Amino acid sequence: MNTLEAIHYRRSIRAFTPDPISDDDLITLIQAGAAAPSAGNAQRWVFIAVRNPKRLLAVQSLAPGIISKPAAVIVLCADFRQDDGSREAIREAIGYDLGAALQNILLAATELGLGGCPVGSFNAQGLAHLLNLPAGIEPKLLIAIGKPKFIPQKPPKKPLEDIFFEETYQVGS
Repeated sequence: MNTLEAIHYRRSIRAFTPDPISDDDLITLIQAGAAAPSAGNAQRWVFIAVRNPKRLLAVQSLAPGIISKPAAVIVLCADFRQDDGSREAIREAIGYDLGAALQNILLAATELGLGGCPVGSFNAQGLAHLLNLPAGIEPKLLIAIGKPKFIPQKPPKKPLEDIFFEETYQVGS
């Protein structure tokens, strides 16, 4: 599968088989996330993979957005430990950086025959405690990962003529 095929084939997977994720596949996913672009190449991120079944249950208890039993959860964290006083100035850039890492991980999962779903509903303070995060490392996004039970149909997308313009925005085009 090439990149464009993965982009168009990828779906949010919320139901998983009980199959585990191999160490090699997990490392491939993390490497894909770490290969994402970041503002100023600062790479202000930390990735934590949770695969232990008891710890996964604890993560799920803090994340109502995880509605199935994934083989793993990857926690994308912002790293503010090198804060130079401009925490608010870099917060937006870190969001973009983590979004790029998220997409890389999801596309890599698709390539590997895995599925994933971003999860934004979780108790950040509880998750930070569970994962023993030091001050300055903040969980921002979770990715439930596993082998899909099924691949959902492609959801409808807006037609390009409604969202794409050349040179200027054109009302009523």
